[in-house]
Amino acid sequence: MPPKGGNPALTDDELRSIIKHIRDLQSGKESAAGAPAGSVPTGPEAALFVASCSSCHGADGGGVEGLGKSLKDSEVEGLGKSLKDSEWAKGKSDDELLAFIKQGRPIWDAENTTGIDMPPKGGNPALTDEDIRAIIKHIRTLQGKTQE
Repeated sequence: MPPKGGNPALTDDELRSIIKHIRDLQSGKESAAGAPAGSVPTGPEAALFVASCSSCHGADGGGVEGLGKSLKDSEVEGLGKSLKDSEWAKGKSDDELLAFIKQGRPIWDAENTTGIDMPPKGGNPALTDEDIRAIIKHIRTLQGKTQE
């Protein structure tokens, strides 16, 4: 993982806030969007998503401001249009999402709108294709879409 998650503009106070937020997520005190704990889907797919994607995209797919795009249906200030509503996400097959997650999106990619890297496999090199497909299944659930 690059220093400061690839965002050198993050202040020490912002980093402390992110660390507190992640610890709150791990303890079950809150979800990424501040929703009450327990309102986030559970199960093996959700667990993989939370372990590998939630630090940027939020445990409930709502995004974390300045880090990752929302995977849900509402627009989040500072994140732009959510992936659920974007033509990009809707137009991707599960196989295309698998390839995208495996590759990641570097900061220099013209389609990177966050200004920080999305590391390959969400920064978790241990993820197998089967794990990533489970994560995609969870993303489709967050999007209200059925599995292909």
